[in-house]
Amino acid sequence: MVSRQRRVPGEVERPREKPEIMTKPLPAILDEMEANIRAAAEAAKRAEEARQAGETAAETATKAASEAANMHNVGKETRWHPCLSFGHQTHQRGIR
Repeated sequence: MVSRQRRVPGEVERPREKPEIMTKPLPAILDEMEANIRAAAEAAKRAEEARQAGETAAETATKAASEAANMHNVGKETRWHPCLSFGHQTHQRGIR
């Protein structure tokens, strides 16, 4: 069975270019593929290192924020405040 490609009205048929695999020597294609594979592996390694650094930074920031919040609320008690009756989260700690 022969498949026919349908053209969209107004579409101009472009001349077909030969694929590089038909015009480039095989050793050059293989060298290019090898270089691309190496570059992709290096990029993946850098991405993994960046992910790990981001996780470490997030953990450090979370710990610092928690410690800062604990230091801020030392010796303070929670009291009733009008905002609390409306479900607001602000002013729940350290109201004097």
